[in-house]
Amino acid sequence: MAKLLLLSLALAEAQVDPKYATEVTVYHVHPANVSSIPMDMDTGDAEGDLFFFLDEFLLPLQCADPKYFWDKFECKNPERSGQLVATQLKLQVDSRFSNYSGCNLCDGVDPFTRKPCEAGTYTCDCMDFLHPENCDHQFVGRETVTHQFVHDVTDECKESLEESCGHARYSKWCKFCLFRHKEVLKNSSCSKEAINYCPGFGFPLCTADSKDVDCWHVNIARKTRGLWYSTFRDGFCDGNKPCSWQVVQQRTVPERCLREKVVGVVEASNPSCFDGCGARNQTSPCWVRCFFTTVLGPEAHNSTIVTGMPLAELTGAWTKAFEACESTGSDAPHSLVV
Repeated sequence: MAKLLLLSLALAEAQVDPKYATEVTVYHVHPANVSSIPMDMDTGDAEGDLFFFLDEFLLPLQCADPKYFWDKFECKNPERSGQLVATQLKLQVDSRFSNYSGCNLCDGVDPFTRKPCEAGTYTCDCMDFLHPENCDHQFVGRETVTHQFVHDVTDECKESLEESCGHARYSKWCKFCLFRHKEVLKNSSCSKEAINYCPGFGFPLCTADSKDVDCWHVNIARKTRGLWYSTFRDGFCDGNKPCSWQVVQQRTVPERCLREKVVGVVEASNPSCFDGCGARNQTSPCWVRCFFTTVLGPEAHNSTIVTGMPLAELTGAWTKAFEACESTGSDAPHSLVV
């Protein structure tokens, strides 16, 4: 009895500070063989994780292009292919958020630092690369999708950048070119915007002469917006230490079912376009173009003008899938709320 009482007291202390406690519903697509509890993992609200999910439909074109160098990580990202599931979680979190970290399932090399990491485990890197101390793993990290992925330069700066480095913009020498011309760019007041000109990890620039996949990529972020969260093992409520997050409820479904629900809604919004591509083939250029024309609008492939189907229809298909799809059987609550 005494042991049970001590255990109960310990668990009672393992909770988010009630003064700052709030609930959020988040989502995570991940391999079926990793935990659905997002320790050292990233999640997003419905709009935020929809961005990650929709971006997956670009991969057949990105990964088939040998000249597409800047984000090949996604082509082998273990959270993008294989036996995947999707988890919906209701979390209680401490609202004193820290900076967001990019947490990825390691394949042997950290995709950001390029340092070795243990394959099959998650590794997290602070997205404030210059000030990693701003990512406090005792708290939940949070970031807006637009801040992370929507990067534009003004028309005035674009002229200076094109004149100096237009010839190198889509090559690995782009940033080197900017460095060589840093004084010219500084004098034209473009030095702060220059970093957004070159292709980088996660964001290209969308202009009239950009590749379709580059514009679609950043325009997905303009469409969905949303929030991303990073939840760390150090802040998980599992003992008597101070903590910042715990799971209240969860439901996990097969990713293929979620995909089918979302694809079905998109295809139903523009049947004539998809019919012109023949039998459904989600890797064909025709199907991919129809998909993003329907979702983002006809101008989104070479401009930042985003229209397309209502976001509410996409998020509706996304959230309803967690009710309609059969559970994988891992829905037992992991709450430590007492």
